[in-house]
Amino acid sequence: MDSLKKISKKTWLIIAVVVIVFGGIWYFASHKKVSVLDKEDVNMSFDGYDSEGSYYYNNSGIEKKIVQTLIDKTKLSDYWESKVKNNLESLSDLEELKDPENLDGMETILGQKLKPSERKHLLRLGQRAKDVDVDAYDNAKTSELSNGDKVTVEVTVEPNGDKDSSDSAEDHDVKSNPIKPQKMTFKVKGLKKIKTASTKGILSKINASFSGFNGRGQIKIKTDLNNLSDRDVKVKKNGQLSNGDKVTVKFSKDIFKKRGYSFHGSREKTFKVSGLTNLDQVVSVASVQKLTDKELYDFLNNDDGHLKIDMELKGIYVLPIDEYSTHDDYSEKQYQGSQKEVLVNEDPEEDNQKFSVVAVYHASRKDIPTGDTEVANWTVAIDGLEYQGKQIKVDGSNTPHLMDFDSMTLQEKLNNLAIIGSKVK
Repeated sequence: MDSLKKISKKTWLIIAVVVIVFGGIWYFASHKKVSVLDKEDVNMSFDGYDSEGSYYYNNSGIEKKIVQTLIDKTKLSDYWESKVKNNLESLSDLEELKDPENLDGMETILGQKLKPSERKHLLRLGQRAKDVDVDAYDNAKTSELSNGDKVTVEVTVEPNGDKDSSDSAEDHDVKSNPIKPQKMTFKVKGLKKIKTASTKGILSKINASFSGFNGRGQIKIKTDLNNLSDRDVKVKKNGQLSNGDKVTVKFSKDIFKKRGYSFHGSREKTFKVSGLTNLDQVVSVASVQKLTDKELYDFLNNDDGHLKIDMELKGIYVLPIDEYSTHDDYSEKQYQGSQKEVLVNEDPEEDNQKFSVVAVYHASRKDIPTGDTEVANWTVAIDGLEYQGKQIKVDGSNTPHLMDFDSMTLQEKLNNLAIIGSKVK
């Protein structure tokens, strides 16, 4: 005691300063934020072509460094520290520790009970891992990079989750998280130069043929391009094509994409329609008229010998239809607004094509004793005909049906049929 009295005030002051300094150094060192980003760990690289480039970085390596730092900064026994280090390598793995039920499961599996202090430290470790995120983004906010662009790798530490999920508010205090929020930006370089090419090279690999009937033809695209589908092709009035027509096919810009190339030039190709069969070559007009004449005459005559029947054929039309139809369901606007899908490397199912044959008449019926005369316009239709063996079969097994059309003029009916079908007589 006497010896302490002999120490001067100046000496005590010096001792106090030393204690404060070393205490401060210890506190600073123990609470210092740890940087987990450096160029070597990030290992940023760029690949591809200018304006089409990609970036790559060592995300897993950065995460492992964060995980190691978080574990080292957590007060754990040697046993639990080794178990955590050996089994949990990513941030998502470490996040699982913030769930008390997961800690219960660890105790059961390992047969080792956690002390209250160890449980608290593991819960805190899980929450700290959840609060840390590693991300990379190009500053131009585009999906494809060019030389000169900048890419940033960022480590953020932000509250993530509910404070109540851990044992105390301190567990969710990001200020105590040892990971230092940090950014590192890299300039894009070394991407290869884009080459320019004409669209003609790709268009030359696309050919066309035509199927169906003259006036109702459709185009078929043939190509060995793997990236061309029916969604990439547009053709006006497909399904209404005639021999001699020139068809301009428009292709999507998506088929003119090739890594390292920029294409210029037209995305259209024109083909001349040929090879379509005339409908009057596949249907026996004489057989049709024989059936329709008889059907209308028998109806008008009604087995009455006192009637004079006059019938004038105005036209016979063949209507290719997708399914059974009364052929009066179409208007000019509706039909012209619809078109067939362009087939790419496929053949149409012509054998399943259905047809209607429609004969149009102007007819009169005169009662000879009285002189009374009835005049009307009529259609005689044969529906549901099939195209097989290059012919549309029409014979006595087909049943015609009659219909007058007072709702429209004769010329309107003829125009309508000409729009949705082809005149064969």
